[in-house]
Amino acid sequence: MRVDLIPHHGLIDSEDLKGKTAVVIDILRATSTIISALENGAAYVIPVETPTDAEQLAFTDRSIILAGEKEGIKIKGFRLGNSPLEFTPAKVKNKVIAHCTTNGTKTILKCSGADYVLIGSLLNRSACLDYAGRLKKDIVLVCAGRKNGPAEEDSLCAGAFAEYLRQNYLGYSFSKISMDAYYLYKINAINLHDRVYKSPSGQNLIGMGLKVDIDFCLRKDVYSVVALYKNGVIKKIKNNEMY
Repeated sequence: MRVDLIPHHGLIDSEDLKGKTAVVIDILRATSTIISALENGAAYVIPVETPTDAEQLAFTDRSIILAGEKEGIKIKGFRLGNSPLEFTPAKVKNKVIAHCTTNGTKTILKCSGADYVLIGSLLNRSACLDYAGRLKKDIVLVCAGRKNGPAEEDSLCAGAFAEYLRQNYLGYSFSKISMDAYYLYKINAINLHDRVYKSPSGQNLIGMGLKVDIDFCLRKDVYSVVALYKNGVIKKIKNNEMY
């Protein structure tokens, strides 16, 4: 079995994902937010490509919560933005969320050709990868990226994922690009926060007064949530059940 990496969503070829497990990474902030929403009791999350898609869902079911951002800013008229700190149990427990983001939700939708699509963040790294390992398929770490190019924070997260897999799943081989991410992470692990603060995405969030979001998203292995995208929705897998 093999671990590979796609640096940003513009490079996704759905055909290349057939027979594999895709792990989608957009730690600032889409996948971190989805994991937080499910951890805090959301029934499920519907990733959509455009605000109009989300609004159409809410038109058919007024109980659906609209959430998302465009270039980091909450979409006008939506109840929630894309900060994981907004998705508290009081706001999302037992609710369905239609979620639209600049890069993350597009990436999830583009991975539909994979046998399994898991939602990955540093928050649920070990839970996500332990489940992926149990599936016994090639794993593709799919980074959302930024402005149709790589995002440094996603590459660092992919490197942290590669580190975990190297330590715990000896049966996997690793592509060169996944090992490049691994070494990037190993070099910067001690100063991870500073490196992400200085990245374009980090600077953008800090400029909007959202440094607290970065700190939240860079915590490792704090949630046991395994989130699977299937049939158009993202649900929390209960008791590690297999599909």
